[in-house]
Amino acid sequence: MNGWTKMTLNFKIICAWCGVVIRRDNTEDSSGMCFTCYYRILSKHFQAQRQADIPFHASER
Repeated sequence: MNGWTKMTLNFKIICAWCGVVIRRDNTEDSSGMCFTCYYRILSKHFQAQRQADIPFHASER
């Protein structure tokens, strides 16, 4: 070896929605979404779909 050591870079991968650190990686790309935010958005999406399936002018009889 000629005195050079291999440096590993530790970039933070941060959730684009809540700002929590998801993981550390060697690539500089810092976009991502944590599982908590992903499932929260997915739940809201499915809830909106279920509400859209209910007839708007439903009779109570």
